[in-house]
Amino acid sequence: MNEEVFIGRLPSGAEGKTLRECEDALDGVPELERLSERVWRYESGGREMKIELIPEGSASGKARVEQQASPEPNSFFGALHTEVSEDALRVREAGWAYMQLRLKLAGLLGLELQDARTGERYRPADPADVEPLPALSAAVGKGTVPAKLLSGTHAVGTEHYRPKAKMIAKDQPRSSYSALVALGDGRVLHGYKGGPYVSDVPGIQLREGDALDCREELTGTGRAIVPRADGEAILTDGPLSQGRRAHAVVCGLSPLGLRGEPPLPLSPPFVWVPDTEAFLAAVPRKNTSERDFPHSPPSAEVGGERLLISDEAVDGHPWLRGALDPSRYLLVEADLRSRSWRPAIGREEYAEIFGSYEGSAIEELAQSPDGRRLYVSDGYQKVACFDRAESAFVWSANLGESARVYDLALSPCGKYLAAVGLADDDGRAESLSLLHADRGDFVYRLPTYGTFRSFAYTASWHPNGRYLAVGLANGTVIEIGLDGEARHFAGLKGGITAICFQQERMLVTGAEKAVRAWSL
Repeated sequence: MNEEVFIGRLPSGAEGKTLRECEDALDGVPELERLSERVWRYESGGREMKIELIPEGSASGKARVEQQASPEPNSFFGALHTEVSEDALRVREAGWAYMQLRLKLAGLLGLELQDARTGERYRPADPADVEPLPALSAAVGKGTVPAKLLSGTHAVGTEHYRPKAKMIAKDQPRSSYSALVALGDGRVLHGYKGGPYVSDVPGIQLREGDALDCREELTGTGRAIVPRADGEAILTDGPLSQGRRAHAVVCGLSPLGLRGEPPLPLSPPFVWVPDTEAFLAAVPRKNTSERDFPHSPPSAEVGGERLLISDEAVDGHPWLRGALDPSRYLLVEADLRSRSWRPAIGREEYAEIFGSYEGSAIEELAQSPDGRRLYVSDGYQKVACFDRAESAFVWSANLGESARVYDLALSPCGKYLAAVGLADDDGRAESLSLLHADRGDFVYRLPTYGTFRSFAYTASWHPNGRYLAVGLANGTVIEIGLDGEARHFAGLKGGITAICFQQERMLVTGAEKAVRAWSL
């Protein structure tokens, strides 16, 4: 089946562009060849797209070029019709080029995109936010590695070159690193799972210096790490419960250590509420198994329900007992100073978007810079935005039946939300989505799994918010701009579980017992 996407003023196609405006835009794109008065073509390395002007008010959707007289320069056109054949869709990496080109044309004309088959709408990023990816050398040199471009403006297989990474954080190595957080003072938190078994002990290493030498270490916690904005504390998870992520632990950083015991009876994901010492965390789930397994502490019983949390945590914080009702609450706000809590997202509101099936819960969570909006996913087909001031979800986006969400990443400015993970990308891109955080419409969707046959574990924004780094299970790092321009390179040997930026370098960790530092 051919892929058809319209570029126009959505949803009605009103306020069309003149022929002269369209000509100026299309003729100014060097990758396009003009075939007739209303038709252009993009062709490169087996990639091919037809672009046709649609007269304003056309009932059929497609202009019949051969049946209509030559248009006047001030004739109005409601949209561009772009079409890619089924064969051209199968060309490796071609989906990236088609999306980039369509976004470019829409941006030049101030228009939006709509997929003719699915109805999905795309709105290009604000032009003021778009910048090229950091420049790399086009010439190979000693001590460099290739970064292959995913670009409609370059030939297939084009490579640029970046300095080879430095292996750092090599002292006191641990197994299965899972978290990497750069602190503002040059220090880095390096969290690890401790191995593939639930009995393995997790931990956090506090590292500093160019070589990221280990200065302090805390065990028993650290699979997930969320720093507070003032740099004085972090949230991290505690002991597993029946093999699932569980507990919330507050740690200080000077020195690195626990703040109070036992762990809190709340679970990941969690975030700090801006400008406060309160935080949001998930309510423990029900244990739907008939019995507990011996490798983990038994489930706590609260209100007649067995929850995936420990008795020690529940008994140690009686002020939180009222929050431990997953039939009513999904996410709560906890204030350690006042020993109080309040609901954040209830089961009823959540069920309206994600459904009411047992076991459904918030798996991924991101928060706007002001703390008003929460972006959540159940790990499957949907991502949604909850407005705390309105106590309601204000938008949701369907990512596709095959989509599995493994990470949400909100840009530092709060305008763009990336959802990455796994999807079959069969027929349309679903494995990587960039959305506008205000309305939930797409900026673009790209086939990371369809291109690399590997899923994305993690995504991290550069501090300037102009591009995103995505880490794949096969060790690939993809750098992607807001216009969809991208490049990829082998960032690690083995799966990448965390990426962060520190000054002028990108730090990558995961399967290797170290960190690779890539110069920017």
